[in-house]
Amino acid sequence: MKYHGLLLTAVYLILSGCSPKPTQVIAANTSTPIPTSTATATETVTASPTVPLPTPEPVTVLAYCTLLGRDATINVASGTPIIIQWGWKALTEAQVQDYIDNAVSVVTLDGIALEGLMEDTISQSTSTGDFLVSWFSDVGILSPGMHTITYDVSWQKMISDGADTYGPGGVYETVHDECQIVVK
Repeated sequence: MKYHGLLLTAVYLILSGCSPKPTQVIAANTSTPIPTSTATATETVTASPTVPLPTPEPVTVLAYCTLLGRDATINVASGTPIIIQWGWKALTEAQVQDYIDNAVSVVTLDGIALEGLMEDTISQSTSTGDFLVSWFSDVGILSPGMHTITYDVSWQKMISDGADTYGPGGVYETVHDECQIVVK
C-alpha cells in the first residue's frame, strides 16, 4: 500500500505541475503530512557499516588432466580464487630429486607462463609410500569464460620414476597436456 501511495503522490505532482514544499509531502491516500528533510551543502551523510562478504575458498586445479584420465574441462564458479597445481611422484626420494634437477616444465594459463612455488620439502604419501613434490601458482579470480592451461615437460637427461623412463632416450621424451577451466 505504501508503494501505491507514493505512486499516486507522484502522479498528482506531475499532473498539477506543483512541487511539494521541502518540509512536507501530503500522501495521496491520507490527509496526514509526512515530514521530509532537505540536505544542505554543509550536511554530510555517513554510510552505514556493511558486513564484508566472505571470500570463497580457493579451488585447486591440476595443470594436467587427461594424463590422469580425467575430463579436460573443469567448471569453477565465478568469483572463486583458483590455484593451479602440478607435481611429480616417484618410488624414491632420489628419483623425485632427479626430476627437480632435470625437468624443464612450462605451465601456461591462456598462453602466459606461470611461476610456480615449490613446496618446501619432498613428502611421502602415507597411502602409497610414493615420494611427491608439488608446485602451486595462485592465479586469483579469473574472468567468466573458458581459460586454457597447458602443461609441457622435457628433461635434460633420462630419469626414472621407478616405473617408466622420461627424457632423451626414455619411454616418454616429453609430456604434454591441455585442460580448460570454465568460469561460470
